[in-house]
Amino acid sequence: MGESNNNREDFVNFRHLVWLTLDKLAANSPAPSGQVERIVDSALSWFNVEYQFNDMNTIWFDSRVAVPCDSGGDVSVKLQAKTALAVLNVLGKLSKNHRRLFVRLESLYTRLLRQTRREVQAAALNCVLGLDGELEIYRPYLSCLLTGDNFCDKLIKLACRFDQLAVEESKRRRRLATVLLNLVYGLLRSRGSGSTLDLRRHLSQLFAFL
Repeated sequence: MGESNNNREDFVNFRHLVWLTLDKLAANSPAPSGQVERIVDSALSWFNVEYQFNDMNTIWFDSRVAVPCDSGGDVSVKLQAKTALAVLNVLGKLSKNHRRLFVRLESLYTRLLRQTRREVQAAALNCVLGLDGELEIYRPYLSCLLTGDNFCDKLIKLACRFDQLAVEESKRRRRLATVLLNLVYGLLRSRGSGSTLDLRRHLSQLFAFL
């Protein structure tokens, strides 16, 4: 039950607990194909309708329409972020055994890379790399962008990694660029990114890298 109103169920908390339970089930027993499809449908519906928060406390249904969100305060927003992590953990585990979900889930993961919460970005990145084995070798270089400072140094290391691996396949370069640009865009949007001067410096470093 919700704390502020004993006559109204705490749907946000209940949904969070349901996904935590599914996470444990997904780790111990692969779900049948039909159930996986239903779980994915539920996850996509939740992200599209309820989750997409931006810094202005707005839910984004798509790239054109924004609807104000009655979030119920910071506690509800934090709980929804925790729910997002639980959902992503479930999808990441299930999709390993169901590769045909790649197209449907790749679009969701790419959008979530642009989120302003680093923990959500990290979970989405983990899912992307789990679906795309060719990008797995870049995991440490992409993941480190989400931790600490020294943004420029990290981009330099990523560029050096390109040279070491002699990446020549244009398809892989495009996929890697898509992941990197969305990831960095989310970092630049986040409240903790620093001053306008920092943002401009990060952008110039990113463009130099590209």
